[in-house]
Amino acid sequence: MIKKKFSLLYGITLGLVLFLAAVLIAVGVAMPHYGVPLADRQSKELTLGWTFTDLASGERREVSLPMNLEDNGVGFSLTRTLERYGTEDGCILVQSHHMYVQIYLNGELVCASREDGWRPSKTPGNIDYIVRLPEDFEGGELRIDFQPLLGDAILYTMLAPVAGSRSALLYHLVAPELPTILFVAVLGLLGAVLFIICLVGGRHFRTGRHLFYMSVFTLLCALYCLCETEFSRLIIENSYVINLADFLALALLPLPILAMLLPSLTPGLKRITRWLIGLVAANFLVQTLLNFLGVDLRLMVSFTHVVIALCIALVIHVLIATRRDRQGEAHRFLITFVPMVAGAVIDMVLFYTPLIVPNNFFTGLGLLAFLILQLRQLGRRYLVLYKQSIRSAMYAQMAYTDALTNIGNRAAYQRHLNGLEIRLKDHSQIWCLVADLNNLKLTNDTYGHSAGDVVIQDTAFLLSQAFGEKGSVYRTGGDEFSALAVDITEAELLAILDALRGAIGRYNANHRFSISLATGYAHYRPGEDATLEKMEIRADDRMYADKRKTKGG
Repeated sequence: MIKKKFSLLYGITLGLVLFLAAVLIAVGVAMPHYGVPLADRQSKELTLGWTFTDLASGERREVSLPMNLEDNGVGFSLTRTLERYGTEDGCILVQSHHMYVQIYLNGELVCASREDGWRPSKTPGNIDYIVRLPEDFEGGELRIDFQPLLGDAILYTMLAPVAGSRSALLYHLVAPELPTILFVAVLGLLGAVLFIICLVGGRHFRTGRHLFYMSVFTLLCALYCLCETEFSRLIIENSYVINLADFLALALLPLPILAMLLPSLTPGLKRITRWLIGLVAANFLVQTLLNFLGVDLRLMVSFTHVVIALCIALVIHVLIATRRDRQGEAHRFLITFVPMVAGAVIDMVLFYTPLIVPNNFFTGLGLLAFLILQLRQLGRRYLVLYKQSIRSAMYAQMAYTDALTNIGNRAAYQRHLNGLEIRLKDHSQIWCLVADLNNLKLTNDTYGHSAGDVVIQDTAFLLSQAFGEKGSVYRTGGDEFSALAVDITEAELLAILDALRGAIGRYNANHRFSISLATGYAHYRPGEDATLEKMEIRADDRMYADKRKTKGG
C-alpha cells in the first residue's frame, strides 16, 4: 500500500514538473519578442579587414581572425579602418592571452597594459580591454600592438576584436558562459554544503573522510572553472590573481581524487598512490615558488599535465585490475571516474594542438557526470549506513529489553548499575528495590502459563507506574524484578511502595488472577559499602524476609 502511494505521488510530481516545463517552452516559443531587453545585444566580431604587421621583419599582409602565432621576439601589430556598427555608444573589446597590449586610435595611444609595480609572474594571463571610442571614430584607424610575454614556448592566439556598445560587449562576454557560471555556482554551493556537513557531523559517518575529500575536490573544481571564464575578469580586476588561482587549482585537483581512491586499493597500489600524492604536493609547492621567482605558471603547466596523466594511468590500471569484481565497491567507485578521465584526456590533447576551442569543455562535461555518479553512490552508501544504524539501534534495544514485559532486562539493569558505580559521587542517594512474585508457580499450574505471563506483564506495568519518572524498573529473572532510583529520600521511596500496594489491591479486586509481591529495599552507604553490590545484598535479604513473612502469614 505504501509503495503504491509513493508511486502515485512520484507520478503526480513528475507529471506536474513536465507540464510546467511544457507551458514555459510553449509561451517562450509563441511570444519570443515580448518585453524589452535590459541590455543591448548587438555586437559584431571584426574578423575581416585586418592588416597584420610583423614588427620584427616588417612584413605586412591581410589576415582574418582568430589566428595563432609564434613569438618573433618583438611583437605584432593589427590595423584596420573603423566603421559604424549600428550603435552610437561605440566601444571595442580586445582580448589578450599572455601578451601585453597597446591600442591606438588614429596614432594616439588610448589603452595599454599596466606594467608598473611588482608582478607575481611574467604574464597576467588573459585580459579583456573595453575601449570607448570617440563620437567621430567612423573612418578612423585602429591599431593594436601585441607583445608576447612567454617567448616561443607557446602559440599565441589573437582573437577577433568585437565592436558594439559597452552593454553589448559585456553581454558578448557573459552570455555564452551562463551555463558554465550556473555550473560553477552549483559546484560552489555543493562543495560548501558537503564541507559544512563534514565539519558538523562528518565524524559520525564511516565515510566522513570521503565526504571531506569530495567537498575539497568540488570547491577546487568550482574555483578552477570560475577562473577559466571571462566572467571572473569582470568581477575581479586583478588578472594576476585569477591566473594564479587557475593554474594552482589545477595543480591541486588530483590530490583529493587520490585521497578518495586510496582506501579501495591493494597495499602495493597504496604505496604508489602515496608517492603520487607526494608528487602532486611537490608539483604544487615548487610551481608556486618558481612562479614568484619569475618562472610563469603557463610554462610549467606541462608538468601538471604529466602528473595528471600519471593519476589517470593509475585509475585506468586499477579499473582494469578490478574488472572481474564488477559488483565490488572499489570497481563501482572507479567507474565514476571514467567520464572525467575521458574528458581530461581529450582536453589535454586539444591543449597541445593549434585548434582554437573552448578551454576544458570536455573536462567540464566529464566532471559533471563524475559528480552526479559520485553523489548517487554517496547517497546509496549513506542510505545503507542509515538502514544499518536503524537496525543496530533496534538490535541494541532488543538486547536490553525484556520481550514479555517490554521493560529493561537483566543486562539493562546491570548496565545501569555499572553506570551508577562509576558516578557514585554524583548522587545524594541511590536506592535499590528487589521484588519477587509469590505463588507464580501456583498460578501457572492452576490457570496455565499464559495466565502466569499475564501476571508478570501486569506486575511490570504496576511497578513502572508506581515509580514513574523517579526510577527505572527491570525484569531480572522469571518472577523477579529490580528497580533503581537516585536522588530521592526514603520517604519518597516509601510513598512509592504505598502507591504500589494500593495499585495491587485494586488490581486483585478486579482481576481473576491475583498478584502477591514480596519486596525489599536498601540504599547505598558511602562510608560502609565499597560497591553497590552490598546494597543489592541487603535489599535481597529484606525481600526474602518479606517473602517468608508473607508465606508464614
